[in-house]
Amino acid sequence: SVVAVLSGASSLLSNEYHEALQQKVREPNLGAKLFFGGVGVQKTGTDIAAALNNMDVSSEYVLKLKHEIEEQCAE
Repeated sequence: SVVAVLSGASSLLSNEYHEALQQKVREPNLGAKLFFGGVGVQKTGTDIAAALNNMDVSSEYVLKLKHEIEEQCAE
């Protein structure tokens, strides 16, 4: 069904973003960058914020698509 496809798409996006975020967090010397501060912290923080924002926007798109498909199916 359409809902199952959307649920699968949402899960896939969630897993992909989670994996990408985990890779960023496991970045070599991340602890040193956070401890010593400087440009590394700003860049790492910006990267993580961008990844979280991308997850949020993607989930909004999936929910919007689900809603539009449900409306079309109801017609």
